[in-house]
Amino acid sequence: MRDLLDWAALQTKISITGKCIDFGIVTQIKDFVMSNCTIPVDGQWGSWTTTSCSKTCGNGIIHRNRTCNNPSTSDGGKDCQGVDNEMTVCNLGDCRVDGHWGLWSSVRCSVSCGHGIGIRARRCDNPIPTGNGNGCVGSDIERKICSLEKCHIDGQWASLVVCEMFSVFCGHGLGIRTRRCDNPIPTGNGNGCVGSDIERKICSLEKCY
Repeated sequence: MRDLLDWAALQTKISITGKCIDFGIVTQIKDFVMSNCTIPVDGQWGSWTTTSCSKTCGNGIIHRNRTCNNPSTSDGGKDCQGVDNEMTVCNLGDCRVDGHWGLWSSVRCSVSCGHGIGIRARRCDNPIPTGNGNGCVGSDIERKICSLEKCHIDGQWASLVVCEMFSVFCGHGLGIRTRRCDNPIPTGNGNGCVGSDIERKICSLEKCY
């Protein structure tokens, strides 16, 4: 009897009449019809479908999708296991971007005081050229005169001295000698020369006749 019922469960329509003897037990089977019998069907995944990259350059996304329809789940069968969609990163190459200059740096002067040459620089990074983009036009370095405060230079006496006579043309007399504070001249907050620029002394020339 069990075998019969197991077999009947697999049928969609059956008609049974008569007697069934199972282990000495007689069972009267009347006419009955088994119809609309169902068999659970587990779902299976169909093939993946893949989209194109979401960007024509740079990083984008590719989507993959599949459907649980090969076959679909029915009559209490199990659903498909796993995910029905996936995403992956795609890159079709760098986008074309033309470069533009960033800001100039501060000027760096070649001297710490007085006049010198100032240099400032800039970078082609706003943005950086990528792909087949054009680079920046022009120079990345600019030079110009820079003027800072005067340099502090202490004055020094020149070595030239002059002796001039005042009272006589021969013999002994009174003369002076001078010097200038110009070797170098004091500039900025530099100190002047120490001492006097005039010195008086007795001068001795040839004898008078």
